[in-house]
Amino acid sequence: MPLRIASGPTRLARARADVTVAALARAPEPVPASVVTVEPASGRGAAPDEGQGCSDLVRAARRALLDGRADACVHSLSDVPVEPVAAVVLCAVLPRADARDALVASAGRRLADLPAGARVGADSPRGASMLRAVRPALATAETACGVDAAVGLVARGRYDAVLTALGGLALLG
Repeated sequence: MPLRIASGPTRLARARADVTVAALARAPEPVPASVVTVEPASGRGAAPDEGQGCSDLVRAARRALLDGRADACVHSLSDVPVEPVAAVVLCAVLPRADARDALVASAGRRLADLPAGARVGADSPRGASMLRAVRPALATAETACGVDAAVGLVARGRYDAVLTALGGLALLG
């Protein structure tokens, strides 16, 4: 029976799981694996609950692991809760993707091109803080969403730009 890997429904979560399945297939002793898609209870997987330290999606994947629907989970290391969970072990870390952030803006604009008051989202508190430090006149907000959703916020005109993970953008092509 193949190893069942829990993954969220987003393109980025699935891409991470597919990288893991491919790595397992290339191992010196190949491990057959399949992906089990889990849905967060809230229908969205990005926003961490205050005090919980992890997103709905991480909790849904962990539930799938603990109730036997999956044998492993794949997450971005930044999404893994700091506090240990009984019966759950961090067992492997894939090679690190590019750790830099990237600005995704409409019409190819750069950060310096954005006018004062432009609405710019960031997928982390650190990113929002960096934006405020460099361009205090921008209207910054935490988007609390994944890379593909962040790009969609710009495409739909909800934000003039978003600061998001370059590694995630590269993984999605």
